[in-house]
Amino acid sequence: SSKMGVWELDIATNAVIWSEELEEIFGLEKGTFPGTRAAYYELVHEDDRERIFNEVQTAIAEKRSYSIELRFYHSDGTIRWMEGRGQAVYSETGAPVRVYGIGIDITDRKNSEQQLSQSEERFRTLFDSIDEGFCIVEVIFDSDNKPVDYRFIQANPAMARLTGLTNAIGKTARELVPDLESFWFESYGKVAVTGESVRFEKYSEPMERWFDVYASRLVDSESRQVAIV
Repeated sequence: SSKMGVWELDIATNAVIWSEELEEIFGLEKGTFPGTRAAYYELVHEDDRERIFNEVQTAIAEKRSYSIELRFYHSDGTIRWMEGRGQAVYSETGAPVRVYGIGIDITDRKNSEQQLSQSEERFRTLFDSIDEGFCIVEVIFDSDNKPVDYRFIQANPAMARLTGLTNAIGKTARELVPDLESFWFESYGKVAVTGESVRFEKYSEPMERWFDVYASRLVDSESRQVAIV
């Protein structure tokens, strides 16, 4: 689980009291943090200092809590991530007196998010660049559970080029090709229901094209989405 520490700021003196857990997050030895607001901002990544200072000041002025994410320098020289949350306490006249907050080390989570983002970017590049047409459709069934249409959820540029169906995402096959043969709905509907993948070659009269198709169900038995290559 993520490490979490607490702190307290005296607004009049800008003195900060830190918990041992927060010193540990920054990689500081117990009792070595010079307890001032300025010293804290020295540990924050320079590109984040102005932003978080302004966000905290705005929250204090508006008498609300805040939640921010920032980068900071660990004592070992690495740059890590923290989530900071806080709330000011006010005097009887409404002036802010103290701010209490927590700091949570979210470095692992941010690294995971970055890796996922890079993975998604690589997938998108592959998705857009392959020569094979690829799409994900959601099969539509009538009240008798008979497949009668399908809606395009995703499609790569090659799919539009090979089928002639442009701007297909969000539209149904019947909207795009009103007299499309029922074979297509029945085939993809069977894949959606049984989970059994299929491979076939088929000519479509209204589309005037031959297709070599591989179709498989996505996710699980509850899903009616089918991936088509």
